[in-house]
Amino acid sequence: MDNIITVNLDTELCHARRRNLLASGKCGCILPTCIVETAGNFRAVYDDTGYFRLSSLKDISAGDILSLAQKTLECVDDMKEHLFFPDEYFLTPDCVYVSEDLKSMRLAYVPRREKEGERTALSYYIFSLKSLTTPNGKLYLDTLGSLLECRNLKTARVVSFIEELKREINLCSIV
Repeated sequence: MDNIITVNLDTELCHARRRNLLASGKCGCILPTCIVETAGNFRAVYDDTGYFRLSSLKDISAGDILSLAQKTLECVDDMKEHLFFPDEYFLTPDCVYVSEDLKSMRLAYVPRREKEGERTALSYYIFSLKSLTTPNGKLYLDTLGSLLECRNLKTARVVSFIEELKREINLCSIV
């Protein structure tokens, strides 16, 4: 039972089509989900076997934190293709799950009532990662967060910028 996360789903925020999509497993960036109905109330039960909360990590190197930010952006894009938009759910290190080798990432979909812009949600998320990394990682996240505040950038462009930053980190042996 340690690998189970339960989230209450407000029917106003998470309509039947969305609940069915969650349960179908079609979006590979969301943790495996089972929807449970009790007296007209819905709960999402997520299985995080093989993953752990991103918020449980500490002192992540600059290169790894940028890789995690990149994977998050890729997951957010995949989720948008399945009509889960980042201003409609919580995007925090507590809702993001990574594999032990940091190569794979999944999210727990937790709907939010107050909506903010997509770039604002992503920018807040990037800044929230600062508590998990090294001083150098914080500097790189500041740069990335500032870039994300620009409204007209495509994710592919941001990902290529992250790749450039990771090359710099590798060339200069930055931790």
